[in-house]
Amino acid sequence: RVLVEAKDAALRRETCDALVKTGRRGVPALCAALNNHGYDWFVARNLLMVLGVIGDVAAAPDVQRFLTHPNIRCREEAVVAVARVRGRAAEPYLIERLSDSSRAVRRRTLQTLGSSGSVHMRYLTELEKLLDDPGSSVDEDSSPLDLQLAVLHSLEALGGEQKLPSGKRVLTLLQEQIASGSGSGLSKIPLLSRFSQAPAAPEVIAESCRLLGRFGGREEIRRLM
Repeated sequence: RVLVEAKDAALRRETCDALVKTGRRGVPALCAALNNHGYDWFVARNLLMVLGVIGDVAAAPDVQRFLTHPNIRCREEAVVAVARVRGRAAEPYLIERLSDSSRAVRRRTLQTLGSSGSVHMRYLTELEKLLDDPGSSVDEDSSPLDLQLAVLHSLEALGGEQKLPSGKRVLTLLQEQIASGSGSGLSKIPLLSRFSQAPAAPEVIAESCRLLGRFGGREEIRRLM
């Protein structure tokens, strides 16, 4: 009961490391503990992390329940755990979390889907929508800027030539973000398509420039000068 009763974060981390080493042998006991609703949220999060690292698909039904847990951090950890225990078969479960009320959970979901190489139509649609309008959320754990930067990192995993549901290439979307940088020379870049009326944040513009430099051809690179 060390994990449940420990108040010291360092001790909980060490206990988690020990539980990971139990491997598949420990999965039944870990799942039983996860289903104990009397534990604090951080205990559940630790158990989800351990089960995710072990990666046994037998834990999938128990882990998946936490995708809709009331606690945001438990839902975040559940996204990662489901991806690890289910592999590519986790995609349908993760796609549903793109509509989570929490920006933090949506950001973690985008990152996880991006790491898996997903090209699911809804995922690609969300990337376009969220970059243009990250929206509002009831949680304070993640800002709209964090979500937009996560979108850009997901676009990086797709590559510059990937076509999105709107018909645009990733390169086009990057140029639109740069073009929306009002008050700078970058705003003079010709638009290739319609973009949001609100100017992008400087961090979004800077990251878009980096990716355009990485993926762009001679013409795109010239526009950065």
